[in-house]
Amino acid sequence: MSLELCRRLLARALSFATDAVIANGAHVYWDLVHGPTGAALAQRPDALAAFGAFNLDESVLGGPNEEVLKRVVGPQIADLYGTMLRSTPVFFLRDDHDYFENDYFFEADTNGGARASFPPDGFHMDAALPPVQLELVERMIVLA
Repeated sequence: MSLELCRRLLARALSFATDAVIANGAHVYWDLVHGPTGAALAQRPDALAAFGAFNLDESVLGGPNEEVLKRVVGPQIADLYGTMLRSTPVFFLRDDHDYFENDYFFEADTNGGARASFPPDGFHMDAALPPVQLELVERMIVLA
């Protein structure tokens, strides 16, 4: 669904004088490592050129990762909501993609052992918090 269509749907919903908005997960699609979407999106040469690459060994905030985060998340959150929610409380629920991964289970990895993409590691947990800290949406309440 296009960003414009999403904005029109949100504007229509807000036209009913809503008391609150519940945003139900999948706010950010930028899977980094696991599953087919990680290889297909975040690691694509055009995506790397346009947005940069996360260094999973570094902190999410306060360095180069923060700039990559803003470039990746800004269009998906700030450009969608803009200031439309300025007078409406928003409750954000997270799902797997908001931790920058797809919930994916691998029967066997290159070492022969099974593994899963969840629970998220420290980097992925930290990456899910900054939309609040960077104030990409005003009056946002995040429910983990």
